[in-house]
Amino acid sequence: MIEAHSFSSFLPSLITLAHSYGVVELTELLLLAKIKPAVNQIRYHAYNAKENAPLLALASLNEIVIEAYSSLSPITKVKYSHSYFLKD
Repeated sequence: MIEAHSFSSFLPSLITLAHSYGVVELTELLLLAKIKPAVNQIRYHAYNAKENAPLLALASLNEIVIEAYSSLSPITKVKYSHSYFLKD
């Protein structure tokens, strides 16, 4: 006879969100999830820091680490003409 086992022992103990959950999505997830995420990976750099402030506050309140991706993209996408670098 096969014994029934609880599947809770197979559940992960750590969840990482890699799809930029915003405030609305993260709030909904926290209300529904049995295991809260440990990390939320978001697009974060100096030019969008102010718009991400509410998300950072929500993450901090729920002890969720923020991991930034594309943090150097504004710097690397700046285009200068060659004359910018030439001395007069």
